[in-house]
Amino acid sequence: SGVAAAFAFLQSQKDSLKVAAIGLGTGSIAAYLKSKDHLTFYEIDPDIAKVAQTQFKYLSLAKGSVDIRINDARLQL
Repeated sequence: SGVAAAFAFLQSQKDSLKVAAIGLGTGSIAAYLKSKDHLTFYEIDPDIAKVAQTQFKYLSLAKGSVDIRINDARLQL
């Protein structure tokens, strides 16, 4: 996928990444993290965060650190 290609390229260029993602969904992007990477999700709906944390394993199995900010990304960024 395009996301996989972007992560692979950037991880080959840098020791660690700081990434922001608008919209959490299931949190599957967290699967691309390496141990030194950090990912911040911006999610407007707190119910989506609950579902991603309880019904899917991407966030709990992430090798890097993950932060979820519940707010409008347009205002946070």
